[in-house]
Amino acid sequence: MRETRNTLGLSARQTAAHAGMDVTHYSRIERGEGNATLHALVKIGAALQTDPGELITGLTLSDLPTEDLRGAHTADEFQAWLAEKRRRDDNK
Repeated sequence: MRETRNTLGLSARQTAAHAGMDVTHYSRIERGEGNATLHALVKIGAALQTDPGELITGLTLSDLPTEDLRGAHTADEFQAWLAEKRRRDDNK
């Protein structure tokens, strides 16, 4: 997002304003520290004149901060947690 924003010559404050969101929230999303809703991604995509899907293309579990992995410390641990959860859900 930052690269696209910089290419357009926009500041984080300007981008946030175009997206109709608080600059602090936008900045946290851009740094990968905040959780963006689909709604927010669509608004950011519009502000950056890009498809919202481009904002997340190529992201994997390993790109998430550790605290977002439901207590897992690695992507492998998260996958194991997810597989166990699905197994339990299938047995209900």
